[in-house]
Parts: sequence; structure tokens; C-alpha cells
Amino acid sequence: MEVYDEYLLKYHETDIASMLATDDQNGAMRLSVDLCHMHRVAPDLFQRIVKNAWVERQRWNASLQRVQYTVLSQDEFLRDAGSCVRGSCYVILHNLPMSANTARSAGAPRFRDVGKLIRIKG
Repeated sequence: MEVYDEYLLKYHETDIASMLATDDQNGAMRLSVDLCHMHRVAPDLFQRIVKNAWVERQRWNASLQRVQYTVLSQDEFLRDAGSCVRGSCYVILHNLPMSANTARSAGAPRFRDVGKLIRIKG
């Protein structure tokens, strides 16, 4: 199991189970991941996102796809209710903490910021 899967199961298993239990099986599944919380409990994962947000977001989305299978296999209620894995699912990263790596004090984002998460004061 990857570190992404472990994080999602540890901190978002209930959220994932709730989304799988909804009636809208055709709708996209969106899981909000709080970056301030991640920064506190899993700083290595947070740093990966800050360094290469685009690639990491794809990894988190793939992890969410895998973790659905784990949650379904461990939850008898979901299986009995006929819940199934969502094909369309993605992670929304929010609440970026202010830090030296993510903050820009003036001006617009620069070319070197492409593909990275930044927080602009203003």
C-alpha cells in the first residue's frame, strides 16, 4: 500500500465511505484534503505536493480510486447496499498554509511557479 493510500484510509476513510453510500453513483466523487492538516501530520507528503503539485495530484487521484476498493471490501453495509467504486473521483487540495515555499508577497505568479501550489497575499 502506498503512503497516499495510508493517509486517505487513516484520515478520510469515513468520508470515502459516506460518498460511496450516496445514491448518485454516476456523479463525480470529490474528496477535500486539508493541506494545513497534512502539513501537521504528514509533512513529507505535504512537501511532495508543494514541490510538484501537478504530478502529486494525479497520484492522489489514483490513490482515491484504489482506496475505494479497500473501503468497500471492509464495509459490509456498503457491499449489502450495492455500493460500487466510482470511476470519476478526484482529490481537492485546499487550505494551503502560508510558508516560505508557498507564499509570494508581491506580483503575479512567475514561470518558475508553473505546476506548483502557491498562495498569493493580497
